[in-house]
Amino acid sequence: MALQTQVAARDRRQDKTAKRRLCATRCLSSLAVFLGACGGGGDDMNGGGARGPSSAMPGGTLERVAIVRPGPSNTGVPAGTQLVPSGPLRITTPDQVIDRLDVAGCVNVMAPRVKIRRTRIRCGSYYPVRVFDGASLTIEDSEIDGSSAAGKATSGIAFGNYVARRVNIHGTADGVKAQGNVLLELSWIHDLYLAPGDHADGVQSTGNSTNVTVRNNFIDILDHGRGHGGNPNSCFQVGTEQGGNSNWTISGNWLYGGGWVINVNSGPGTNDRIINNRFGRGVLPSGQRYPVHGPMVLYGDWTKSGNVWDDTGTPVAIAPAQP
Repeated sequence: MALQTQVAARDRRQDKTAKRRLCATRCLSSLAVFLGACGGGGDDMNGGGARGPSSAMPGGTLERVAIVRPGPSNTGVPAGTQLVPSGPLRITTPDQVIDRLDVAGCVNVMAPRVKIRRTRIRCGSYYPVRVFDGASLTIEDSEIDGSSAAGKATSGIAFGNYVARRVNIHGTADGVKAQGNVLLELSWIHDLYLAPGDHADGVQSTGNSTNVTVRNNFIDILDHGRGHGGNPNSCFQVGTEQGGNSNWTISGNWLYGGGWVINVNSGPGTNDRIINNRFGRGVLPSGQRYPVHGPMVLYGDWTKSGNVWDDTGTPVAIAPAQP
């Protein structure tokens, strides 16, 4: 009995040690993902892609962390993932998990707490991924491709109540709609597709939106000759057609392209911030300079700090609100 007691005690100690090691491994893995340490960035247009913006830490202090710019190697479906062909999805079961599918068609999320992981979605209709009222979604390590829609896909994700993390979004007119309760992070929005005369926005809201955080993404709405038929408008276009906008945080992003790169209006909203973003500038092969007008035009009360040009690190100017 004494020997059995000693063996049992030893086993319990080993089990506790293994659990501590597993917890430490998971914590380090999560930290590595947060810091973007798992992959490289996209094409360097101005040589500023490897350097990460400052991030706000608890208590209001700033700390520079090495977040790698999102791009083809650290967004979308991880390399080597085997996908299973699927048709369009209409998800009505709460807590359903969709994993490793190759979806030919759109995804309608009509239930709460749905998760989509390691999945490619190619939709030839209006909304490749739509979250309906009363539903919610977390989508990670996935690709949303609207290029087969020939300009019909309005936005990669609509409208609110979602988390999008490490998502590769392209081929849609707008990257995402953000009408409230949205977290978009570590994702890549690029090569937007437009019908002639349309304009492209990376993130768009028509107002009455709250609790929107967009951080550490690469939003590139420049025309690289892979789908554009209209004109890039803004990386952020936030209006007040439906009301004011509160609790918006736009932080730590790389932002390339547009007339005004950020064109936002808080209206009567409060607690809106634009901090520590990096703005691209340069000349396209066509000879057109970007941004056309400037980095930011702001309406309403926005807290702003730490916003710089990506090529030099020098502060960007903020234009006075236009009449």
